[in-house]
Amino acid sequence: MKYELWDILSNLKDNYDWVELTHTLSPYTPHWIGWDALTVEEKMNLDNSIFAAFAYTVVGQYGTHVDAPSHMVKGSRTLDQIEVKEMVYPLCVIDKTDEVKKNDNYVLTAQDILDWEEVHRKIPDGAFVVFQSGW
Repeated sequence: MKYELWDILSNLKDNYDWVELTHTLSPYTPHWIGWDALTVEEKMNLDNSIFAAFAYTVVGQYGTHVDAPSHMVKGSRTLDQIEVKEMVYPLCVIDKTDEVKKNDNYVLTAQDILDWEEVHRKIPDGAFVVFQSGW
């Protein structure tokens, strides 16, 4: 019996670059000034290595996240109405970390996108495009 999905996954793992987009969430994570920073309260700590439990308080719109269309357009879809398969897109990361180090008010330009396409190829329709700032 052939497991086609497993073969596809193996091909993806072996032949494509994978980008880890997870960032540590902490009281120092950049967030909108109108919201409080994340707070962490230790609830239990057994010998600093056996078991520890913490309570986290954070605004839902904190740090890097995906907004549902309903966030900006009344009556449009909410996250629970979006299927998981709709969250899988070709990823294009436009890395401007060096520019942001020199200017923390750096704004991505249309020319930045064209320059990226010159090196990597045209951004596919429906791609998820990320501006990597290094923050």
